[in-house]
Amino acid sequence: PFMSLADWNGVSCWNCSSQTSDDDRYYCESCDHDVCYDCTSFCKGCDRTCCTSCQSRCDVCDEPCCNRCLTTSACSELSCCDECLKECAICGNKVASSEIDEATQVCTACQAAAEEIESVVVSESTVPSTP
Repeated sequence: PFMSLADWNGVSCWNCSSQTSDDDRYYCESCDHDVCYDCTSFCKGCDRTCCTSCQSRCDVCDEPCCNRCLTTSACSELSCCDECLKECAICGNKVASSEIDEATQVCTACQAAAEEIESVVVSESTVPSTP
């Protein structure tokens, strides 16, 4: 088989610039570059091969995911894979599983709003009535 002289000693990893043999090179399906084994992992969400530059980790489970498979929680800036997003029983927003009460399935934003309403109701009921 024909091999160009530029690739004789292997190909350069696009991510880290190390030389890797043709047999040990991987193809990033997101950026279309050749990368070495150390700069590659599989996306938890879609199982695509991605280089470390084209992926992040889920802020909840810390598993690698391509940037297409991460969603920002409605309650915060947490980037989450589909498995780590839960739907709030009140507002219906998709939030990080770490931001939802397991017993009530209510997100932290709705919990805070409910507590504020409850404190207003309690304070209004303890105000003495004027004659």
